[in-house]
Amino acid sequence: MRAYWRYTAEPLTFFIVDARALIFLLIPIITWDKWLTIISGVLVLVFSGLAFFNITPVVFGRILRVWVVGPVRTHIPSYRRRHYVR
Repeated sequence: MRAYWRYTAEPLTFFIVDARALIFLLIPIITWDKWLTIISGVLVLVFSGLAFFNITPVVFGRILRVWVVGPVRTHIPSYRRRHYVR
């Protein structure tokens, strides 16, 4: 007998799609429009892909930030940065 209560921390899935990604399918139900349906379908695919690779949206945002800005951090220490703001 499996202890189903042990699997309560795992995300819900609807067939193979993560249930958190399906929230975007509620948008076309509220206001039906062709472009809104396409955008929500793309968002479902993006967030399903992130869930497949076990990447949260916060981590994906950090990955995008490093990709756009670069991995180089400022060389000024945090206690001296306020002097350069003025």
